[in-house]
Amino acid sequence: MRVLDLGCGQGIPLRRLGVTDSDEVFGIDIDEGDLEIARNRFPNRKFMAGKGEDLCFLDENTFDLVICEVSLPYMNIPRALAEIYRVLKPGGSVF
Repeated sequence: MRVLDLGCGQGIPLRRLGVTDSDEVFGIDIDEGDLEIARNRFPNRKFMAGKGEDLCFLDENTFDLVICEVSLPYMNIPRALAEIYRVLKPGGSVF
């Protein structure tokens, strides 16, 4: 399963959402300091700087699950939701 953790901050355990160590997890956040902590905490995940309103993934239908626990209210919500929809696979989930 491919997972996008949007506004990942310092990274969080995602097991309660059904994410396992074998899943491919990408974290995006605007704070490079938090991303560095996340990289150290979760070396098996990929972390990158970016904004929810302008995701760096060119391909549509990229993710099975998009997680956006806390950060969505701090974004331009319509633009961020459009981007989430663009990268979400048909039948995918948003949390």
